[in-house]
Amino acid sequence: MSWYNSNWQYRKKFTTNSAKVSGTSHTDFPIAVVHPADSDFYSKCRSDGYDILFTSSDGTTKLDHEIERFETDGTLLAWVRVPSLSGSSNQDFYMYYGYASATDQSNMGGTWNAGFQGVYHLSEASGQAKDSSGNGNHLNVTGSPTRQATSVLGECVDITGSGQYFRAATTSVHNITGDITVSAVTKCDNVTKGHQAIAGKGDNQYMVRIDLSCDCYQIFTYDGDWQNAKANSSATTNWTHIAGRVDNSFLTFCENGVQATDTATQGISADTGAYFQIGTNYDYSSRWFDGKIDEVRVSNVPRSNDWLKTEYENFINNSSFYSTALAAGTGEETGGYSNKVNTVTAIGKINGIAASSIAKVNTV
Repeated sequence: MSWYNSNWQYRKKFTTNSAKVSGTSHTDFPIAVVHPADSDFYSKCRSDGYDILFTSSDGTTKLDHEIERFETDGTLLAWVRVPSLSGSSNQDFYMYYGYASATDQSNMGGTWNAGFQGVYHLSEASGQAKDSSGNGNHLNVTGSPTRQATSVLGECVDITGSGQYFRAATTSVHNITGDITVSAVTKCDNVTKGHQAIAGKGDNQYMVRIDLSCDCYQIFTYDGDWQNAKANSSATTNWTHIAGRVDNSFLTFCENGVQATDTATQGISADTGAYFQIGTNYDYSSRWFDGKIDEVRVSNVPRSNDWLKTEYENFINNSSFYSTALAAGTGEETGGYSNKVNTVTAIGKINGIAASSIAKVNTV
């Protein structure tokens, strides 16, 4: 197996679980890759994570990635764009690290395909909710929501009261009137509170929310009148992947990757007077979401049921989405410096024997 570059000393192999990929394949799918706390791993990386990179199964073709979180205890959350994610066969990919002089190897904007208009991890400690899509559609914060609350994979925002939300700087942000998918991962604390807005542009354009009439998740749109498509059952206090979609003026809703039976026919009006918001309704400030919100995504394409089901599996059931040996000192391959021979001088000591006493190790 080829080595990406002799400057990188270590790598670990990941193998996707095709049983968790719904459908035949997905193009440019962003996979969440989680490395648990590991001081040994952290000690081998740059403290800023600049040397961390990912390659395809050949060990050399670099994959675009974004690092959302890299902590001093070695906890890593990265998003890796897989050019073609297979639902029929498992796929290997590699994570490289261990190059002290590396420049930043990430490519945040390249990680998210052109259909993404906004990607909000909502994991910032303060200030704006940054858009990772590369479109610069950052959201300003109002009020004092709880930041860096614990989420399924990493950190999220916890809306705990009225007047806590994120708003786009201009009304043109996410002013989408055609096909659209709005998705999020949520954990509601009070499902019977009434109307609870999660993300959207208000009552006169589009919104993903919990609806008062059924206490269920739904998407609704306005185009001269209001229509909605709702989930099959009431919301729960569990972590839930939700997605509302408009496809050629046809409304559908998916909960945990399963399309609900309720549908509607409706377009979206071009209400340029409304701002895109997360956490509350632009038109009714009392309709704030009571709970945690993570991974809000806005696309100007209708994501398929298979795509959304795979998103759900990757986020909610991440530990079974791929396999790898992540415990300290396991699953780690060494290369570096020569790509064929690891000199002991690069390691220091092996089993207490001074490097100068040994010629070389790990000859390939």
